Amino acid sequence: MRIGIPRTWTVGCVAVLLFATIVAAADEASPKFVGSSSCAAAACHGGLAGNKVVGSEFPLWAARDPHARAYSALHSDLSRQMAARLKLSNKTAHESAECLNCHSPATAAKESTITGHAPLASVDCEQCHGAAELWLTPHRRKDWKRLSTDVKQRLGYKDLSDVLTRAMLCTDCHVGGARTPRRWASAFVL
Repeated sequence: MRIGIPRTWTVGCVAVLLFATIVAAADEASPKFVGSSSCAAAACHGGLAGNKVVGSEFPLWAARDPHARAYSALHSDLSRQMAARLKLSNKTAHESAECLNCHSPATAAKESTITGHAPLASVDCEQCHGAAELWLTPHRRKDWKRLSTDVKQRLGYKDLSDVLTRAMLCTDCHVGGARTPRRWASAFVL
């Protein structure tokens, strides 16, 4: 009589080991941006789910959210005036790290932090939810919602259901923080 391990147990053990390896890797290095095009698939967040938001996040962001146009705003007359007032390191706002840090963070990032996918030139999914290199695959799994916030954070995911986390993230650019020195506050009001 042969006693074997059920196939579902084997698959489950392999999945747990793979996930543990990903979490361990997250502790060693900063995750890389993969680009929001990975979120835009119809089966993920790019579908048009009628009147529902869940499943339609990407097209709603592209059509209605001003963050989708954050980079293009750097080409405006107002941005040219702000760049002149701030005496930026580059003369143009759309080439200045000081502006790109908030208006297109993936563009401002060092090239080594971006995987082979092209990030969008704006404030996209990863700017708020975190660089997705390590959390994208687990996020697609059915058990994602059952993972603890701590495990998700170790993968680089920012849980925006926590109001304090969301507020800190927003104020970093909109009020001033690590990416936006306080000296810029006067430039926000022309």
